[in-house]
Amino acid sequence: EEKEVEFIYAPNGIIGLETAWSISNMRLFKTKKLNLQQLVEKLSYNPRKILNLEVPALEEGAQANLTFFNTDEEWTFDPKNVRSKSKNSPYLNKKLTGRAVGIFNRGELVINELR
Repeated sequence: EEKEVEFIYAPNGIIGLETAWSISNMRLFKTKKLNLQQLVEKLSYNPRKILNLEVPALEEGAQANLTFFNTDEEWTFDPKNVRSKSKNSPYLNKKLTGRAVGIFNRGELVINELR
């Protein structure tokens, strides 16, 4: 309910997690400001390091926590598919490039949009 108010009364900020990979891919990787390894480190390894969280090992027998992504897939950030409580983003109805297509969390496949 706090999100369904007139603009001047709404809390500050925009939703960002659902578009973070795509925007970073478009603005940093596709423009060659970062290579793919650097981008993945910035979005996965570094936040865990800053928060003093264990960085999971990618090795046989370890529990999988992975995201599969396609750096070339084009898609539109459609408001009806937003999973956040609010829909405040400058990227709504915009064509984006790069998308997460699969997620393993704690060893279980929770999202699979591999094509």
